[in-house]
Amino acid sequence: MHEDVFALRSGTSYASIAFDLDDALFLEDVLRKEFKGNQQPTEQWKCVQEFEGYLETLTDPMVEQDKLAKELDATAFKDSTREAQEEMRREKDNEALAPKN
Repeated sequence: MHEDVFALRSGTSYASIAFDLDDALFLEDVLRKEFKGNQQPTEQWKCVQEFEGYLETLTDPMVEQDKLAKELDATAFKDSTREAQEEMRREKDNEALAPKN
C-alpha cells in the first residue's frame, strides 16, 4: 500500500502541511473553476493558471497509476475467485467419483 502526499508550507511557521492526492485533485479542480470564472488576464491569474497546470502534471500520472493498480487488483480478485470455484468443482467431482462404503 502506498500513499501519495504533497506538502505545503505554513505562511507563519514554515512548517510542512501534508495533503493527499484527493486534496490535490480538489485543489486543482477549484483552481480550474476559479480561473474559468475570472478571465482577468492579470499576473496573479497567470500564476494561478500556471500552478494549476503544474499541479495537473503531478497528479495525472498518479491518477493513472492508481487506476491501473485498481484494475490489476480487480483482475487478481476475479482470477482467484475463478480458481476457487474451479477447485470446489474438482473437489465435488472427486467426491462423486470416490467409492462409497
